[in-house]
Amino acid sequence: MADLINRLRETYRPTTSEQFKPLSLNALVEDVHKLISTHLRHSAITFVFEPDSTLPPVRGIRDQLKQAVLNLCLNAAEAMPTGGQLTVQTYYAPGADEIALSITDTGIGIAPEDLVNVFDPFFTTKDSGTGLGLAITHDIIQRHGGRIDVTSKTGQGATFTVWLLADKTPAPAPSPRRRLQ
Repeated sequence: MADLINRLRETYRPTTSEQFKPLSLNALVEDVHKLISTHLRHSAITFVFEPDSTLPPVRGIRDQLKQAVLNLCLNAAEAMPTGGQLTVQTYYAPGADEIALSITDTGIGIAPEDLVNVFDPFFTTKDSGTGLGLAITHDIIQRHGGRIDVTSKTGQGATFTVWLLADKTPAPAPSPRRRLQ
């Protein structure tokens, strides 16, 4: 099992800094919603997205961040076996140059004694879970220079908040126009 987790981590480990590119977190959330919208509809889960329209880009590897957001949304959906609401919000904290992505469900919540273990590999409270989804998500966020927090109220739901640095890389200067003859 330890070998499996190491191989999974290697899959998400960036090899060079050139792989990190500016990307829109709002567009990434919309892509994830397209992937899971049918599943949410069949599970009687309402999806609410509250994007911050002033959000600057984050610097990251798109597929990895997409996997992290997908994992968090699917976990939230699984926490609502009889339906509910999945709310995703993005907002910019300009003073800290951080962008927050919060994913809130109205599900069963996480027991207080389990909160400290939710990001540990192989920790799960599900009958069919592997305990790898949140561990991999945590690893991806850390590799992007971010952090992830969780709050929960048993019986009322949970909120996972991902904090990533805003991309402050200056845009490349436009190339000079050449006159065609």
